[in-house]
Amino acid sequence: EHIKCFVEGKDLTCFWEEEEERNHIQDQYTFTYSYEKKNKMACAVSSLYLLASNKTILFCKLPKTPFFTTLDVQVLRDGRMLYTRSLNAENVLFLDPPRNLTVMSSGKEGQLNVSWLPPLLKYMD
Repeated sequence: EHIKCFVEGKDLTCFWEEEEERNHIQDQYTFTYSYEKKNKMACAVSSLYLLASNKTILFCKLPKTPFFTTLDVQVLRDGRMLYTRSLNAENVLFLDPPRNLTVMSSGKEGQLNVSWLPPLLKYMD
């Protein structure tokens, strides 16, 4: 299974799952990242245990991720490479959903009329 990443607002979050629950599981992992393969930095790993599935989600949140540049991420467990991924933030961006989505019959078989309004601009600075 691969590490998954997404951008919401201006922050990029990468996460992965583990099949077990252990105290301080996040202490066994090192998450590093770099832009354009320069100045490798570390990010603190956090964890969230999901009781219903008996899995632990481990994640790292990077604030103010730049767009249109390559981000390289690596996850090591006890010093061994577990995941590596290169991505561009603009390709994993969660868009806000449209407002006032309306679907109506067009009166013609197999056709619908769909209308919506764009989302509010809540991330403009």
